[in-house]
Amino acid sequence: MTSNSISTEAANLINYVFQGLCGAKPSWRAGFKTEQDVSIYKQALALAFVENCITDPSMVLKGIAEARRDTTSPFMPSTGLFLQWCKPEIVREYHISKIPRELSEEDKKRANNEFKKIMDLLP
Repeated sequence: MTSNSISTEAANLINYVFQGLCGAKPSWRAGFKTEQDVSIYKQALALAFVENCITDPSMVLKGIAEARRDTTSPFMPSTGLFLQWCKPEIVREYHISKIPRELSEEDKKRANNEFKKIMDLLP
């Protein structure tokens, strides 16, 4: 792994999420005309995960399950909507109330490092 690439695990997670969303949203191709569009969406997902501390696999699985349950649209969700689906109700209320989250120094460093790696990949 080079300093300007995300970890293999992170890339695998983003690919897994994308595939799960494609399976849940049959009209997903309408929003992606090129491979670059797909790549941009995946980068946005990775950045959203870092920014919103989506670190627990069960949160991601919850988001994909919510996508399968969603009957409002056959299209790919925005990253913001997918993040809402990932978070349990109590976490959603916590963020809505805008109470600052307390992270350990180690978590802050890890998130900052992953964020830098993702930003290095952006054009």
